[in-house]
Amino acid sequence: MSRSLENVLTVIEKAKLDDDSLLSLSQLVYYSGDINQENSKVFELPKELLEDLKSQKRFVIRGNENDSAVLCTDSATYDMTEAETSNLLLAVPELSVPQEIPESEEGRVLKIIEVRKAFQTYFELKPTKPKLKRLREMLQSRLYNGPELEMEVDSKTLTFDELCGRIQASEKELKDALDENHAFILNGEFRILDIDYCYRTWSLIEGVKEENSWSLNSMKKSVILESISHISPVYVIEAFLKRFCHISDEDEDIISLNHEEIARFFGEFLFNRNQQYSLTEFLSYWQESVPEGVVVDIKHLSGLAIAKPESQPPVIRFFPEYDLPEDVPQRFMALFAMKPKWTLEEITPYLIRLVSSSKDVNALLTKHSRASVVNGVRYFSAKHGN
Repeated sequence: MSRSLENVLTVIEKAKLDDDSLLSLSQLVYYSGDINQENSKVFELPKELLEDLKSQKRFVIRGNENDSAVLCTDSATYDMTEAETSNLLLAVPELSVPQEIPESEEGRVLKIIEVRKAFQTYFELKPTKPKLKRLREMLQSRLYNGPELEMEVDSKTLTFDELCGRIQASEKELKDALDENHAFILNGEFRILDIDYCYRTWSLIEGVKEENSWSLNSMKKSVILESISHISPVYVIEAFLKRFCHISDEDEDIISLNHEEIARFFGEFLFNRNQQYSLTEFLSYWQESVPEGVVVDIKHLSGLAIAKPESQPPVIRFFPEYDLPEDVPQRFMALFAMKPKWTLEEITPYLIRLVSSSKDVNALLTKHSRASVVNGVRYFSAKHGN
């Protein structure tokens, strides 16, 4: 470098600065020959991510070639958005900040420092919900339909490591999503039960219940396993019972039917045959199909089907939340294409997975819809009349 300590002292003098009032270290910053930043990126970290980084916790960037990348910790997912800055960001690792400069009794010291990289863009990280639509699609490709049909199943395996590599979610969020999808492990990979196979399994269990004169609230798990394990594998029966039954606090062998879950299943089973019904006929078919003692309620189909009582005749249509786009504007377009006006109670199940809490649903509605009141009832519709 051409500058010397004498040059620095001359600049201080010409600037009419008091050398004694300045820190004793002068830092001369210069550009090296190569400040290409292609192999380095700058991230603006939220406080919680900075703490994780200091604790040396693992970060993973996930996404396929056509995905917008996300950053995942062990338990959370963050959107990565590239932003430009009007000021050049310089990477100068040897630069000392004032708090790090000690007092010197030997007079002014000159330190020459190299700029390693220069950046005009950086990545903003914002908390986001995991992208789970692909998970359901992958599980649907590996439906369990019984041991006799295993040879016909797609040969691609779905191990946890495979899912981690393809699903944009943290490991904790992925495990939670597998539980929500009622996935179980078979030969080291995740599977879910085909809806027809679920129906067959319930028919077998119901036969055991009738044979032993049990009520829906007091069935013996061990007897069920012993009675039908020669027809359906034990791990499949246990996966079914985990989904549709509660375990007694007093005796782990005593189980009771989850009325809401079984009612929801039978509703979806009917929609597996027909996508739309007359509302009156559907409610009648649905009640007739569920086990005796279970009372159906349209609320059991929250996020799965939508009733249109204003139609002539009134209808109910299969409209599962899991089939809708994960992109927020696209989801609202799909919702208002299905139904022009929604009450808060109707639309919330279709938005709740996009936000962190139910309170945030109102913020989404404010941004992407317009509200109106008809006969004292608040409705939400497309913001621009689309």
